[in-house]
Amino acid sequence: RDGFQQKTTLVWSCRELADMVHRELFETCAARHPQFSFVPVITSAEQKTAYATSIDRKLLEPLCIALERNRLEAYVCGPERLRQSVTADLRSCGILAKNIHFENFSQ
Repeated sequence: RDGFQQKTTLVWSCRELADMVHRELFETCAARHPQFSFVPVITSAEQKTAYATSIDRKLLEPLCIALERNRLEAYVCGPERLRQSVTADLRSCGILAKNIHFENFSQ
């Protein structure tokens, strides 16, 4: 299949830009497919980029609105603290708990 059948947003957080493998691929996909958005997040305070610096409600709220929050399915992968924080922010944005899914992650 060519393209995306439904709106899909990838929010991907890394400490350093160099850690974000395949970033160019996701940026190219976002440019070619109107149903796909790529939101890179770089958390290192030392590395200055134009990207967001944290996954928080300020970042998630507009995405949830754009993606029809009542139908949004969220998949969260990362360390436990990140999963808890993102889950709380998604819930505060109106995403149902049953629509938030997790992938185990180990460091």
